[in-house]
Amino acid sequence: MTLKPYAEALADLFYPQRCVGCSRRSSDVLCRSCFEGLPEITPPLCGRCGLPTAFEVYGCDGCRTIELAFDGARAPLRYEGVGKGAVHALKYAGHRPVVERVMAPLMAGCLEGERFDAVVAVPLHRARLAKRGFNQAEVIGRRGR
Repeated sequence: MTLKPYAEALADLFYPQRCVGCSRRSSDVLCRSCFEGLPEITPPLCGRCGLPTAFEVYGCDGCRTIELAFDGARAPLRYEGVGKGAVHALKYAGHRPVVERVMAPLMAGCLEGERFDAVVAVPLHRARLAKRGFNQAEVIGRRGR
């Protein structure tokens, strides 16, 4: 007999888990309402910068005149609302379950069926890395494999 469910229930009694989107009590990282409200980026989108567009295009009005050091980028969420709350929970509160339960599955889903050479984490400045203790993009990239 395992005691893990009992220990988790006892921990939840004294330290209840909160939704990172709305701070209400939740049985997971995000409550159902916030999970359904994630601002996902879905096709059609620009194949170069990854932003939503009216139709599939490579090089939208926002990125075609900018020189990029890569062929294309992709993100699963817009940085707003619940998506911004989840990113902040990871970056500034070190709430790493956000990676396993939200970020990595969404990233894997948006890359499914796509051809790509690598998932690359943007490096952090040394001072920011020292303060935070980890590079959140690297944590997501490693978990999303």
